[in-house]
Amino acid sequence: MEKFRAQEGLIHFVFANEDTYILDSMVQLNLTDYLYYELKRTRYEQICFVRGLSSPFTVQLFDRRSYAFCVSQKQGFLASLMGKEDPDYERPGQEILCRDDQLLKMMTKAYKTAFVIRIDTFAALFDNHADQLAALQRNGTHADSCLLILSSTAAEKSLPLFADEKGIFQRRVDGRPLFPEVICALEAENFYDRLQLQMGLRCAFLNEFSRWNIRSVVRWVLWKQHDETLQTNLKQIDRVTEYVYHYYHSDQLRSRGMSVLPENKYRKFSELAGVLLRLWPTVCREAEAWEAEKNCFQMQDSLYVIYENEIERQLEKIAIPRTIPDFQDEEREQWCQLLRFFRTPRRNKLIAKRRSELTDCIGQLDLSLEQNDGETFRRVFDCLIFGLGYRFEFDERGSRIWNAYNESIQLSGAIFRLTKKIQQEQEDIADLQIEWKERMNAFRRRTGDRLKKDIEDDPLMTDEMDSILQIRDNLENRKVILESNLTRRMVYRKNLDSIELICDQPIEMVDLDKLKSTTDEAVTRLHEDWSAIYQAEESGSREWDNLLASHRERTEAQKHAEFWSEMHQLENGVCGEPDELLEPAESQLPSFFDL
Repeated sequence: MEKFRAQEGLIHFVFANEDTYILDSMVQLNLTDYLYYELKRTRYEQICFVRGLSSPFTVQLFDRRSYAFCVSQKQGFLASLMGKEDPDYERPGQEILCRDDQLLKMMTKAYKTAFVIRIDTFAALFDNHADQLAALQRNGTHADSCLLILSSTAAEKSLPLFADEKGIFQRRVDGRPLFPEVICALEAENFYDRLQLQMGLRCAFLNEFSRWNIRSVVRWVLWKQHDETLQTNLKQIDRVTEYVYHYYHSDQLRSRGMSVLPENKYRKFSELAGVLLRLWPTVCREAEAWEAEKNCFQMQDSLYVIYENEIERQLEKIAIPRTIPDFQDEEREQWCQLLRFFRTPRRNKLIAKRRSELTDCIGQLDLSLEQNDGETFRRVFDCLIFGLGYRFEFDERGSRIWNAYNESIQLSGAIFRLTKKIQQEQEDIADLQIEWKERMNAFRRRTGDRLKKDIEDDPLMTDEMDSILQIRDNLENRKVILESNLTRRMVYRKNLDSIELICDQPIEMVDLDKLKSTTDEAVTRLHEDWSAIYQAEESGSREWDNLLASHRERTEAQKHAEFWSEMHQLENGVCGEPDELLEPAESQLPSFFDL
C-alpha cells in the first residue's frame, strides 16, 4: 500500500532513522532519498524538504518542477514572469531560503505537493501561526497535498514537543484542538502506540522490523555476496527472515544471549545488514537450530520509538543478561521486560517522580554485581520488578512495600559486608593460632632444660614471653570481635527474613503496621551498629584498644603464670589444633556465580 496518501488527511507523522533503506530492486537509499522516492511513487508533483528553527527556513529541492513551484510562489507571479531574482535550477538537492510567510503562502497555493518538515521546524514555523494551520486543515480544496512531519525514532526528540502544554501540538483554535489525536495519545501509557492507533495510515514508522523489511535486507545480503546458489535458495531466505523477525520480537529469545545478532534497539537496517553480511554462515546455523523450537517463544510488539533516559542507560551498562552464566531464563526475560519498560516513551512524570530512588536502586544493582554479592543483586532486581508491576505510581500501600524492599536491600548488603569481615577475621585468627603455636614450640626448644626461675630472670626470654602472650591476647580479642559480628549477622538475617516473609504475601494482604514496625526496628539496629563501627574505625579503633588493655594491666607475675599455664597445656595437647580454636560460624554465603 502506498504511504503518505493525501486522501487520508493533510497532516502525516513519520518516525525514521538516518539509515539505509533497501528497495525491492536492491537499490540502497538514505532517508531523504527514500522519502523522495516514496512521495514520487505516491504521485506528488512537487516535494519540498523544509528545515530550520527560525525564519528564514531552508527548503531543499530535488527536481526542476519542485524548484520552479517554490521560486514562483516565493517571488510572486509577476516577478517570476519578469525573471526577477529567478536563478536557474542547477542540481538535485539545491536549497533556497524562505521566510515563514512565504512558506505559508506556498502551502496555501500547493497542488499535489508534499512538504517534508522536521518536527522541530514544524513547531517553530507554526508556533505563531496556529490560525493559518487551522485554516489549512479546514480547507478541503487541498486534499491533494500533505504536510509530512518527520521525527527521529529517539523519543527525546519529539516527546517534549508533543507533551508541551503551550506548544503547537496541544494548541486549540476556537476551542478546538489542532491535534486531537496527540492529546488523546498523551493520556495513554505508551504514547506512540496510541498515536498510531488514533492516526491510522497517517502515522508511519519506517524502521519497522516487519517480515517484509527483514526479507529485503536478507535478499540484499545474498545479492551482495554474488552467490547464485544462495540467491535462489528461497527456503534459506525464509528461515533466516523468520529467525531475525522472532529475535527482535521476542524478549524471551533475545534474553538467552546466545545469538550474534546485535541488540539494535533503534532497529537500523544498516546495522542488521552489516552483521548478516559479516556473519552469514553463523546466522544460518543459528536459524537452523532455532527452527525446531520457534513455537516455544512468546512474541511481543517491537518498539519503534525508543526513549533514552538516565535509568535505561544505567541498566544498559550492567552486563546482564549476556555475561552472567547463572542468570536463569525467567530472570533474563524479566530483565528484558525491565529494559522495555524504561525504553517505552511516556510523558515521563512517573519516572521523574521516582528518579532518585530508581537511580539509587540501579546503583545498588551495579555495586552488588561488581562485588559479587548475588543475594543483594537478586533482592535489588526483585525490588525493580515490584516497581515495574506497580508502574512506579504507588499508592500508600505500594510506597510502603517499596520502601520495605529498599530496606531489605540495605540489610542484605550489610550481611554481605559482615560475611566478608567474618571471613577475614577467621583467616586472621587461623594465622595467629599458627604463629602462636610456632612461637611457643620455638620457645620450648630454645629453653630446653633451663629452670623456670632462670628463664624469668633473663630479660630476652621475658620479652619473648610478653610477645607470645600479646599474640595470644590478640587472638582472643579477635575471637571476641568475630563472635560479635556473627551475632550481628544472625540478627540482620532474622530481621531480613521477617521483612521478606511479610512482603511475600499478596499485596492486598500485607500488614502495613507490622511491616513498618519490623522494618523500623531492623533499620534502627542496622544504623546504630554501623555507626558505632564507623566511629570506632575513625577514632583509631578505640574498641580494639580497650580489648587490648587487659594485657597491659596485668602484673609481671600474672603474665608469667599465664604463660607457663599455656605452655603446660600445649605440652599436654590440651590446646588442640589451630582449626579447632575457630568459633563456629554460619555457613558462608555462596558466591554469586555459584548460586
